[in-house]
Formats: sequence, structure tokens, C-alpha cells
Amino acid sequence: VSFFGGPAWSFDEQRGQWYLHQFLPQQPDLNIRNEAVQKEIENTMRFWLQEKKVDGFRIDALGFLFEEENFRDEPLITKDKIENLNYPDLDHIYTFSIPETFEILVEWRKLIEQIAREENSE
Repeated sequence: VSFFGGPAWSFDEQRGQWYLHQFLPQQPDLNIRNEAVQKEIENTMRFWLQEKKVDGFRIDALGFLFEEENFRDEPLITKDKIENLNYPDLDHIYTFSIPETFEILVEWRKLIEQIAREENSE
């Protein structure tokens, strides 16, 4: 179940694949476990920090960065409610604030500090 109601998975006809969106179907989740995706995020951070000289970032929906690798079903909070599930009916232990979220934040912080040191040494 997506945060705004309805299914969290949608089928993309063009690709012939399902994709996860914890919010709206027009907001697909990135596969942040993919190294190429992580590298692109780092490149984007570098661009904004080094080229555009921003001082920091605001990251919306931070707790939703990672999902559990095997996409297990979230457990029900109340066992008697199965029909018309809504987001609050589930315990989001596999899709919200999982440990990898905090690990990547540490890495991003290190990157920001490294770039700041490089800028200050010039």
C-alpha cells in the first residue's frame, strides 16, 4: 500500500516491468542499492556543491530511501484488518528507516565534508 493509498506497485507497459512507488505512481522509487544510482547521486551532489556553490541539501522523505532487499510484505498492525488496507494499517519495518538509510547518510556527510575541505584548501 502506498503512502497516499492504493497499490505501491505499478506496471510500466513500455518496459514490461513492475516498479515500486511509496508515494504516487509518478514518483517511482530509485533503486538506491544500485551502485550506478549511488554514483549518480554523488555526482549530482558534487555538481551542486562544487559548480553551483550551494551550502547543503534538504532531502525529503529521507526514511523512504531504502527498502528491504527482498521486498517482503509488511506485517499487519491489526491481524483482523485485511480488506481495504491503508498505509497506517501496516508496520513499515521493511520500507521505512531501515539501517542502510543511516549508513548512506554517513557516506553523504563524508562526501560533503571532503568537498568542503577541498574548497577550503584552494
